[in-house]
Amino acid sequence: MKLVQARIEKNQGNPAWDLCEARWCALVSHAQRLVTARHAGQAGSRFERIAAQEIVKLAANVEASVVMETTFAMFLLENEQPRRFRSDASFRFQLVRRLRGLSEVNAGVWFNAATGKTKRAYRELAPSRLLKKSASGGR
Repeated sequence: MKLVQARIEKNQGNPAWDLCEARWCALVSHAQRLVTARHAGQAGSRFERIAAQEIVKLAANVEASVVMETTFAMFLLENEQPRRFRSDASFRFQLVRRLRGLSEVNAGVWFNAATGKTKRAYRELAPSRLLKKSASGGR
């Protein structure tokens, strides 16, 4: 994150930052249309619907700049330490986990009476079902 923030500060006038933010806004807008269409009863892909719902939740709770910085940092990590990820699918899975972790909406909190501490856990998407279905073309 520090490397990404340093790069952004060093190149503040670079039009790439505005372009990335515009692309994020376009993605959020598309996701909102998909969610709205689903609520109106229009049929569609379950995987697109799940992705759209997650994007809308993320956009509603996290600033675009934080989403972009986290995404850039994950790609830098993959570039600098490629052995951390066994495959492209594992990298994408971790990228989604990090992005979903930015929002408190995806966290569950409970009190553990035995330890007297509050615990937090992030709700995960079901990777086995999603990866199997998406690998077979959604069938």
